[in-house]
Amino acid sequence: MPVGTGPTGLAAAGDTVWVASTASGTLSQIDARRPAVVATVRVGARPYAVAADRQGAWVAVLGQPVMDSPSPASVSQLPAWLLRLCGAS
Repeated sequence: MPVGTGPTGLAAAGDTVWVASTASGTLSQIDARRPAVVATVRVGARPYAVAADRQGAWVAVLGQPVMDSPSPASVSQLPAWLLRLCGAS
């Protein structure tokens, strides 16, 4: 099944598989039961790794500042599409 160009990161949790694609700057969500890509979003320049649990996914993006432990205020400033994709809204 097609995901973004240059897939570099993969994580699975339950029936969901996440693929970070460096060249296209996207994160794809795959429903492993079908199997089918159910969502693909542009997350920025060069995502290269992804971690996941049953609540959502976290993406490491090259060239971005590191955030060890986000405060509630910083999480509330994230884009709404990213919060939805990660299961945080």
